[in-house]
Amino acid sequence: MGCEKGQHGAGAGSSVPRERRTESIDSPTLPPYITPVGGVSPRSFCRNRRDDDPIGFLAPLGTTMATSVLIQGSLEVPFLRSLGEFRTWAASEAYPQQARIDFIAGRIEVDRSPEDLYCHGILKTRLVIALGQIIDAGDLGELFSDITRISSPQADLSAEPDLVFVSYDALESGRVRRVPKVTGEPRRFVELEGAPDLVVEIVSDESVGKDTQRLPAAYYQAGIPEFWLLDARKDHLGFQIHQRAETGFEPVAPDANGFQHSAVFDRSFRLSRRQARAGGWQYDLQQKPAN
Repeated sequence: MGCEKGQHGAGAGSSVPRERRTESIDSPTLPPYITPVGGVSPRSFCRNRRDDDPIGFLAPLGTTMATSVLIQGSLEVPFLRSLGEFRTWAASEAYPQQARIDFIAGRIEVDRSPEDLYCHGILKTRLVIALGQIIDAGDLGELFSDITRISSPQADLSAEPDLVFVSYDALESGRVRRVPKVTGEPRRFVELEGAPDLVVEIVSDESVGKDTQRLPAAYYQAGIPEFWLLDARKDHLGFQIHQRAETGFEPVAPDANGFQHSAVFDRSFRLSRRQARAGGWQYDLQQKPAN
């Protein structure tokens, strides 16, 4: 029994002629760094755009300037020109909490799809429990879930993975830095900057391309050593550990019993599931017994 599945496309930019042209305020054409999910209605799109400034930030006085994009009538995302501007906005009170919004290689990606209870939510909970026990028992570091933002200037990335593991070695060496709140309150932080030891993504209907292509490429550029990708939407339960190679992440080959080795935890895992009493799924992250 699999979960319902489907994919939705995202918007794209258009070419600009070598002369000024007039755009309708209601034009569906968006700047190339905005990748919305679902219906999009630009609230004010720049008129009289120039070929040397397709986004419109250099338009002369007296023209209508784009200030934000209104997504599905309620979610407003401002036009942001850099990772730094995005991070400032993401840490502010203006940042919306009803969506996952990532900055990936100059593009803003918005995902408002609800989290599936059994293909995503319970699976994530089971991972937190299983990995948390390993991390606590070995005093290895800290495990974060849900709306924990990680940023990497070198990868032009700011994202919220499903799970993030940061070892104490990474924190103590400065490979990962905890970014404090602007208020300066002690032990109050808003994001992680650098290369965590592990990130985990669980594929949802709206995030297939992002989770399987764009985010892995960005995580690799950020210097992250290990990446796990899970997909529980179909009859086949997808679980794949990836480790850094010379040019990108490479999948770890399972052994004869289906276990994949994690270099971060120095142990091997496999993921299984069975139908629970109430009809949903119950997941089990199993460890390979020591020889």
